[in-house]
Amino acid sequence: MKFGIIGNTTKPVLREVSNTLFSFLRKKNIMFAVPTEYGNWYNSAENEKKIDESMMVPECILPDQCDMLMALGGDGTMLAAARIVGGRGVPILGVNLGKLGFLAEVSVEELQKCISDILDGKYSIEERMTIEAECQTDRSILTGLNEVVID
Repeated sequence: MKFGIIGNTTKPVLREVSNTLFSFLRKKNIMFAVPTEYGNWYNSAENEKKIDESMMVPECILPDQCDMLMALGGDGTMLAAARIVGGRGVPILGVNLGKLGFLAEVSVEELQKCISDILDGKYSIEERMTIEAECQTDRSILTGLNEVVID
């Protein structure tokens, strides 16, 4: 299984969580990919081991490069993950980096056990309904998890 990973870089704890997560995945030989912006953000600091450029992909193709997308942040990051995945059917694992998350249910403390359970097939996928909106000016299709805002 290959994980895609996105993260909310405004969360102060993200760098530490990312470092621990990437070390765990490497130790277990679990493949992962990150959006280029996230990888560059991570590599900009002094870290034990940098993310190799071959593991960084444009965000728009990340769902095509993974079996499951991990969203490190909160409910807003989960909504961003839903937009990235769109209608591709890639499951999203929400990891809550804050105090309360309704959509991002896995805590940082549970993450490594959760990943091990996923690799052992001990998980279920909860289907969520999505909504699509089409922009009339450029015919683009936008996907939302629980709402679409017209501004």
